[in-house]
Amino acid sequence: MSSKLVVTLGVWIVAGVVLAAADFWEAKDFTTWSNEEIQEMLDDSPWATQLDIRTGALGGVKNAISASEAGRDATTDQVTAGSFSTDDTYGGGPGALTSDFDASQAWRGGGSNRGQGPIDKMPLTISWRSALPIKLAVIRQALATDNVGGDVKIQPEQQQFLAQDEPFYIVSMTGFPPQFSTMIKSRPLMEATTLTVKKRRPIFPENIEVYLVDGTVTVLSYFSKLSPITVRDKDVEFESQVLDVKVKRKFKLKDMVFNGQLML
Repeated sequence: MSSKLVVTLGVWIVAGVVLAAADFWEAKDFTTWSNEEIQEMLDDSPWATQLDIRTGALGGVKNAISASEAGRDATTDQVTAGSFSTDDTYGGGPGALTSDFDASQAWRGGGSNRGQGPIDKMPLTISWRSALPIKLAVIRQALATDNVGGDVKIQPEQQQFLAQDEPFYIVSMTGFPPQFSTMIKSRPLMEATTLTVKKRRPIFPENIEVYLVDGTVTVLSYFSKLSPITVRDKDVEFESQVLDVKVKRKFKLKDMVFNGQLML
């Protein structure tokens, strides 16, 4: 059998053995990720996905839009719309870092900014904000785009952000229209949001935060790690209902391994 190397469609075939090309997040240092690779990590990777959610009639939402817009500028940046907590000992986590690098902004943003679509169809991005690959993409996005590789200087506070062991699984939903920020209620959202693996009780969030950034609402859900999710669980499903918008997404855990470890 010939040992000639044949390259086709991103797959290497060597002496009859098929070797899949490594994903860029495994093959490259994150400081060399391109803008396209950053966006892929944040929008379309094992840790993130985009969904087009149909909202249905939502007559109540439409009727409330004019009142909401009349009360304030819906496009104001970095406005905290609300924070609902069942654990007063934890103050919302990522915002605890205070420096030129705004960690709380990194958690609130860091996804695609596709703007507000029609009220009956919303593009949502679901992502695991506590997962190291997502955090790496957020930091890479914050670095100067014209500096890559050895020219990149990561600030101490950014290194701390990457190194800290997150006490919660943090899942974000980004892309709701700005009017939602004044309409979301804590109890229904807490009760309707879960992480689920087979043969185990659903995990409900310990804390939920709602932010309005760049005219888009982001919802952050914080789930306890007291009952850890492992690769042996095979799948984990995130489910939520924000007003009349139902969101459900299953993630394959074997695909969420990074540098030999499950990253959630």
